[in-house]
Amino acid sequence: KSLCFLTKCSQKTSFPLEYEKLEKGKHIPNSSPLMSFKPFMDENGCIRVGGRVGKSLLSFDEKHQFIIAKNTMFSKLLVRYAHFNSLHAGQESTRYNLLQRFWILHGKSFIRSILRNCVICAKYHAKPAQQLMGQIPSVRLKPEKPFLMTGVDYAGPFLLKASSGRGIKTTKGYICLFICLVTKAVHLEMVSSLSTQSFLAAFERFISRRGQCSKLFSDNGTNFKGAEAELSRMFSKASEFYKEVNHAIISKGTSWSFIPPSAPHFGGLWEAGVKSVKSHIRKILGEQKLTFEEMSTFLCKVEACLNSRPLYPASNDPSDLLPLTPAHFLIGEPLNAYPEAPNPNSKLNLSNKYKLITNMRDHFWNRWSKEYINHLQQFHRWQNPSENLKVGALVLLKDNHLPATKWPLARVIDVVPGSDNL
Repeated sequence: KSLCFLTKCSQKTSFPLEYEKLEKGKHIPNSSPLMSFKPFMDENGCIRVGGRVGKSLLSFDEKHQFIIAKNTMFSKLLVRYAHFNSLHAGQESTRYNLLQRFWILHGKSFIRSILRNCVICAKYHAKPAQQLMGQIPSVRLKPEKPFLMTGVDYAGPFLLKASSGRGIKTTKGYICLFICLVTKAVHLEMVSSLSTQSFLAAFERFISRRGQCSKLFSDNGTNFKGAEAELSRMFSKASEFYKEVNHAIISKGTSWSFIPPSAPHFGGLWEAGVKSVKSHIRKILGEQKLTFEEMSTFLCKVEACLNSRPLYPASNDPSDLLPLTPAHFLIGEPLNAYPEAPNPNSKLNLSNKYKLITNMRDHFWNRWSKEYINHLQQFHRWQNPSENLKVGALVLLKDNHLPATKWPLARVIDVVPGSDNL
């Protein structure tokens, strides 16, 4: 009775002329929007669809639905209820659920507009905000010694065996990846855990072989934060013996920079490195489980492959030089190149050899400046500027560890524009 009463009130308000004509048993005007439905009035005084499917096996309500105008509060409630009943399905499912009892005039566009304002569906269909790709950081564009500016990240876990043989217990191991921000050279270290001590040990091995790095960049991992605190304590709480060389220790110390939380695109260089390492491991090892020693050896081979990749696509010119690789800045040639036989007639002294090596190094950096840097000009993603977020805006805070319905609402309290004011 309540539903019939609400339907009747809505129809009287939306179609007053048609309701009056049908109530008196007269024909509605040809100009009426209801004309194509051949409407009639049932015993409860509600206007229903006459239609052409009266002989079908459908129920009476499905053959002769109530006619409702769009853009009324009653029709909005009906669509929302049908949408809820169909478990927040799409437009067609909601419309089918509604057509079992109601026919809303021009319903498709109306249902689409209601579903667009559904908060739960908006959370699932929401796209993260994007902005025009920014300028490349200056640390990646200045010629520097390899690994002077370094990014670090972890990959894993990988299952490792304590020793070779059958039935040996497995433990978890991780790969600590260091990548040079200038030359894209990588250095891989196997670590047994994600603890601060394991990372510091890997860092010591890294700087012992690649030299001291001036600046280290990483994400906001807790192990990295712990390592930073421990490194700071090492420098600040130097013993009496080290006070004499305090200046030298601090001048050679490594400064640490963290990228913003939940912003992996700030560390795209080491994220791409981790992806490449995992690709090699999946293709070669498959389901095999190695010992710590075997895994360390395998990582050295992966490192050599990655450091021998061209920094930019080689041209089709057959007379073109060999492509520039990260290994050129480490040893002067790709790590997987065949060794050349020594020339017996070569009588270079140490001074001349040093000049030759210096000239080769300058040649590589010259090619890096002219060829590789120009290759970075193109915008590969995020090619269009978007409207900046404004202070006070209400936003959804995406969390990959939670379903979309659990994402918290957040208020923008500050914005940090880049050099391009985006």
